[in-house]
Amino acid sequence: NIREYPLTPAYFRLLLNQVEATDGTTTERGNRLEHLATYLFLLVPGWVPVAKMKTDDQSSEHDIVVSNLNRTSDLSAELFGRRFLVECKNRKYPVRVGQVGYFLYRMRLTHCEFGVIFAQNGITGNEDEEKAARALLRRAFHEDGSICVVLDLNDLKAIADAKHTFYSLLLQRAQNLQFGGSGL
Repeated sequence: NIREYPLTPAYFRLLLNQVEATDGTTTERGNRLEHLATYLFLLVPGWVPVAKMKTDDQSSEHDIVVSNLNRTSDLSAELFGRRFLVECKNRKYPVRVGQVGYFLYRMRLTHCEFGVIFAQNGITGNEDEEKAARALLRRAFHEDGSICVVLDLNDLKAIADAKHTFYSLLLQRAQNLQFGGSGL
């Protein structure tokens, strides 16, 4: 019944420092964030992340596909589904509306009702005004029930500082999108 294995603080801090480093190419920086995200998903019992999955026709690549392989239905399977997509954007600027829209489109193509965007500097728009990329997240939920949550560098630091767990952040963000809330 454990929801999440404990984080190894020193290892997670090392991964976080690598994500924050500005050296390397865009691809290298993205790979570092994918590595950190993969580690976090491995902390949830039964969740198996697979990185860099390409479509059969090689037309697109999914940064991470997470499968919930628990034998019985559980809370996480009901909320997040048996499989979901993860996008990692380790850029100096917030992720723009076009990139968020393309991720939501890929969620739809793969019949995933849940997705996570790791974006070091978040996405465009803000919670209060729901402009730009943030408005797409709300619209996608209202149109087809898909839930896409965003975790940024501040969230990753909160996990490192033991202010939140990874699983609790996912639950809270999904709940906020679906029902509204104070946010984290």
